Amino acid sequence: MQPLRQPGERRAPGALGLAARTAPALGMLSWPFVVVVVTRLGGARVAALTMVALLLPGMVRALRGERGTGRGSLTVALGATALAVPAVVLDDDRFLLAWPVLVSAALLATFLLSLRGGRSIVERFARARNPRLSPEEVAYCRSVTWVWCAFFVGNGTLAAMLALSGWRTLWAVYTGVVAYALMGVLFGAELLVRRARFPRTRGAPR
Repeated sequence: MQPLRQPGERRAPGALGLAARTAPALGMLSWPFVVVVVTRLGGARVAALTMVALLLPGMVRALRGERGTGRGSLTVALGATALAVPAVVLDDDRFLLAWPVLVSAALLATFLLSLRGGRSIVERFARARNPRLSPEEVAYCRSVTWVWCAFFVGNGTLAAMLALSGWRTLWAVYTGVVAYALMGVLFGAELLVRRARFPRTRGAPR
């Protein structure tokens, strides 16, 4: 007979697993500041190796096919590694500064491809809340998807300009704080506009 596990013994693996899953994401969110600080302290090579170390746990879990991971996680890890390799070889941090630009380009491609046929990205999110959308709502979601495409073009362009300007601190503030704040504002404003434009009566059948 196996001994009974104490409550604390059950929580520990869960907490460690949660930390392992969230550490790479938190690391990437704070990456603009990490790259500036680490580059100043140890150079581009150290910063690039730090980047790979932050992504390594997620890459391993994706390769193992663990729940909660997929091609997206693996693509992010491989893309970041592709930038880290030349940064290590050439000891040039400009490759690391290109990361936000590549992320914006990838998101832009994803949103654009969703407009080629079928359901747009915004429509998919909208149907998660309400599977029955009117033709007007579907058209609205396509328009909003185009708005997001324009945002990613502007965001990527500004990130690239700041990276090439040499203003590392300003680049970090924009890509690590301002860009996420703008995304949050755009998402929240669009949601309010959608609810005001397409009000629904609770309990009313569609």
